[in-house]
Amino acid sequence: MDRIFDIMPFGNNSYLWSIGFVVLSLLVSAWPKLQIEDKRDYLFYVPLAAFIAATLHSVRIGIDVGTTFIIAAGLYALWKRRVYRPRLYMWFLAAYFFSLVLSLLWSSNIIEGWYIVRRSLPLITFSAAWCMFRPTQDEWDRLLLVYFRAAFLFIIFSILTSFYISYVEGFSWWEFVSFKKHHIHGGYECFKMIYSWTHYYHPSYNAYCLVTGLICGQYLLFKKHISYIEAGLYVVSLFLLLILTQSRIGIVMFAITAPIAATAFIKSPKWKKLYSYAVGAMMTILLICWIQINTVFSIDPAREHIYQVTVKMIQEHPILGVGVGSLAQTLQQDPVCMLHQYGNPHNQIMGDWMQGGLISLITMLLMMGYFLYYAIRYKNLELLLFVIITLLFMQIEMPFDIIKGVTTFVAFVHLFCHKPNDRYNARYDSM
Repeated sequence: MDRIFDIMPFGNNSYLWSIGFVVLSLLVSAWPKLQIEDKRDYLFYVPLAAFIAATLHSVRIGIDVGTTFIIAAGLYALWKRRVYRPRLYMWFLAAYFFSLVLSLLWSSNIIEGWYIVRRSLPLITFSAAWCMFRPTQDEWDRLLLVYFRAAFLFIIFSILTSFYISYVEGFSWWEFVSFKKHHIHGGYECFKMIYSWTHYYHPSYNAYCLVTGLICGQYLLFKKHISYIEAGLYVVSLFLLLILTQSRIGIVMFAITAPIAATAFIKSPKWKKLYSYAVGAMMTILLICWIQINTVFSIDPAREHIYQVTVKMIQEHPILGVGVGSLAQTLQQDPVCMLHQYGNPHNQIMGDWMQGGLISLITMLLMMGYFLYYAIRYKNLELLLFVIITLLFMQIEMPFDIIKGVTTFVAFVHLFCHKPNDRYNARYDSM
């Protein structure tokens, strides 16, 4: 069965296959024709476009292409002899990063702590890179199109893989379809089968990336860069994939993102206001039902136990925490966590409080609070939706503690904050 999971002829972990996916993503987004007036802009545009596509497929190529982008941005600034002042949000990212560095002072696992700090470096290195250039409106739109179509390819390949495996193994494809988590065909997890064509198969992190593609899609549809047919196919296929991979948080993010994104297409202020109230009421009711009723989206016993252990550890170290790098060994003092090798609390807020104490917790909350304020203050719908799904995701995972989460977050928080023709952006002239 393992050979079926590795369905690519040269292996799903092949660097060549990762490069192929990135190149294919760039090619399918080349239509309609790309217009970049200053050809020097290709120096930062191509590496950046490749990076946001690479975040979908492989952590390894994402790091490599991201590093290339940072170097290329520096060369572009030297060529143009121009840099830009750091944006305010960048200082929040830096403050959070250095709060983790500070907690190394009282960490009982310095080696693991340095490893986490190292993989958190994109929080500051990408800020530096984004001070080296400013994308034009057409370039910004094109970057969103690259990611949207890369995500669409990812969805198509994943759904086709489910058909392929069910055919080769001789079981009904409908066994994949369920609103409850279940194992099929001898105890295999559905998402490991469906994502066997790619390098990264965690369903929650993939859902986070693909719903971000939906956010890009609503903007592209509003600007008429994609058709209603293409957008509709993305929505339907994304929802199907979330069901097939049993991503509970993905379905919740989808259910919240889709109706909020639809507000952009209501032209009448009166109807838009009424629709917004209706969506707000619906979200409130769904949230209450989610908390109060034991549904398929309820907290599973494993996470509930982790939360209980985490709260106990926070009570023992409420001010300074246990230090970055010490999460796993502290949690695994509990026999159940040790047995299942739980490495983090699966909650960003609790995790930051536990590892970095009040300093990391406060800087993280201030950072996310500022992004929320910025998105509402300057009516940046794309950033608002991205912050919402990030906050949701933080309730069941620690995206800032995993390189997949960090790279996705920094890729899009920078991209959405640099939306052209934003009133805020006009304040930042070249130095």
